[in-house]
Amino acid sequence: MSRKTVDGTIMNFIQRLSQVRLLVTDVDGVLTNGQLFYSDRGEEIKAFNVRDGEGLKQVKQHGIRTAIVSGRGSESLRKRAQELDIDDVHMGVNDKPAILKKMLDTHEISPEETLYIGDDVGDLGALLTVGFRVAVADAHDQVKRCADYVTAKPGGAGAVREICDLIVSEKEIPSEETELTGKTVQVRDIKIGGGLPLVLIAGPCVIEGRDHALHMAEAIKKISDKTGVRCIFKSSYDKANRSSIDSYRGPGCEKGLRTLEEVQREIDVPVLSDVHSTNEVNRAASILDVLQIPAFLCRQTDLLVAAGQTDKPVKIKKGQFMAPWDMTNVIEKIMSTGNEQILLTERGSSFGYNNLVVDMTSLPVMRKTGFPVVFDATHSVQEPGGLGKNSGGRREFVGHLARAAAAAGIDALFMEVHDRPDDALCDGPNMVDLDKLESILRTVTQIDTVVKTGR
Repeated sequence: MSRKTVDGTIMNFIQRLSQVRLLVTDVDGVLTNGQLFYSDRGEEIKAFNVRDGEGLKQVKQHGIRTAIVSGRGSESLRKRAQELDIDDVHMGVNDKPAILKKMLDTHEISPEETLYIGDDVGDLGALLTVGFRVAVADAHDQVKRCADYVTAKPGGAGAVREICDLIVSEKEIPSEETELTGKTVQVRDIKIGGGLPLVLIAGPCVIEGRDHALHMAEAIKKISDKTGVRCIFKSSYDKANRSSIDSYRGPGCEKGLRTLEEVQREIDVPVLSDVHSTNEVNRAASILDVLQIPAFLCRQTDLLVAAGQTDKPVKIKKGQFMAPWDMTNVIEKIMSTGNEQILLTERGSSFGYNNLVVDMTSLPVMRKTGFPVVFDATHSVQEPGGLGKNSGGRREFVGHLARAAAAAGIDALFMEVHDRPDDALCDGPNMVDLDKLESILRTVTQIDTVVKTGR
């Protein structure tokens, strides 16, 4: 069973977490994986997750009371609770709802301000007593059905830390003055993020030949210089995830990279392209300034790790099937290589068949990771597979979404641009006409300036 909330939106649950004043957790199956160990003397031994403990310390620093309510008791549990400075510890409890009510009355905390984490049917009464009901990933099905939120991690493996991190994140919603600060990513002489002016990433969907790529790069660079926007040229040497076997994919890795290297040298602009497999990563990194991970591949661990190991900036498109907070797992895969040059990209979420919708709240949610956020305005108006063997799109809405994203404080704007989009070999219906680029950029940069400087 996947994570859910009663009203169908995880976001609603998460946004309400700022109201939590008391966090209560069961022990066996929640703070532990449910296994019981006994010493030679018959003493019960429990294995606790260190990260869960750190999470509980973090929520306490935000003024939230912590409590343990367990049907069992042991010296190891008493010692662990003491180490974590848990405010209320109740062991050997038969009536959990009664203990909860007593705690709430004593501390003058309402049920609506209380969160309980459980895993088995013995927790059902307690869960029904509080306003925030959480089940761990490997909880009993009855508990999951009762819960507002089911964690991605199982008991004893970081489930409590997952909830603690969400609470702390909501307690630390940035002020208007600081919300746009964060890490910066260096792409040659261009810095992205940290509240700096918006950067443009633009170019044809796919390389349609050397001359066309050079022409488009030169034209886009002129417009970006004219509007005062730093730019990175994007065009794919291979589009491996086309709708049809007959669809144009591009010139391929070797020929395409040689074209991008020429663009880089002749136009003096950084270049970005997609990588689809681990065996092309190092070759691509020898030319590209930024490696892009396509949306459909954003969870491919080997590809992410290989891209991270190049030490080049890595731009990841959030999958159409992904929640924005799930991108933290993607970040961890790249950071495991020591590479923190990461750009996160919103490109719309699947909404029924052949349709995408953009939830603008995903932009500040992803920004909470600290990494720069990019908005892909053209793929967000795409209609995947909408023309049968090709994708459709509604390019007339690109400007509207770009302006909305700028108002949300993005760090970079991604747009696929073509001088003859109706004749383009790939993604023509959602690409911006080169003639419209300057107008869109001027409006977007005005909004960006207001958001980031207040002027």
